[in-house]
Amino acid sequence: MFVSDSRVNAYTSQNLHDLRQILDIKLKQWPDEVLHRHTNVLAIVVGMSVKMERDLPPARRIADIDREFRLPAQKLLRSIRNRDRAKEFYQPWGAFREYNIAALDKALASFVARTNRHVKLLKTRSEKGKLPHSELKDHFIYHLACLSEYLKHDFEPSRNDSEHKGFGELARILGAPLFGRRSTFNYAVRKHVDNWNWAKRNWKEIFPARRIQSKATG
Repeated sequence: MFVSDSRVNAYTSQNLHDLRQILDIKLKQWPDEVLHRHTNVLAIVVGMSVKMERDLPPARRIADIDREFRLPAQKLLRSIRNRDRAKEFYQPWGAFREYNIAALDKALASFVARTNRHVKLLKTRSEKGKLPHSELKDHFIYHLACLSEYLKHDFEPSRNDSEHKGFGELARILGAPLFGRRSTFNYAVRKHVDNWNWAKRNWKEIFPARRIQSKATG
């Protein structure tokens, strides 16, 4: 974070100068105070997601979930379903007298099922060889593209962009405070551009049909 005009901002004035140059937008229309506001929102939206990501390899993460979530929940579920032990819940003088054991049983069973599903998804991600923060980088690139289109309505990313040119360079500059200065975004940028180009090609094919259908039904 950087301090500017007694306010804490995610990006420096130099970062904003670079943004204006890359997008070819004017200082008069987009002064620092306005860009700080918009880029701070970008940093908060993406930064919160980055902060919530656990920095553990999948195998260690799964082992931790098993040890701290799944096994204790399964053990407690077995315990409250034990016929002899369950008698504790029905003592007229006991503290469990008005406690909803059935609701606890249902909640624990649901938690165990969701934990199993969560572990399965983690294993699937690991088998697919997902790169560290790959989905978070996709998330960042999407929001950065939205911001770029807002600042410059005819903005269009290109596959020729790289870390030192165009949208790729912008991703590197604004992504550094969120992911670290050594982070790269080439794959996420190319993926976004390919999706963008696919949407344009298909929209040109779909739009006339929709227009004809609209006239026919109108």
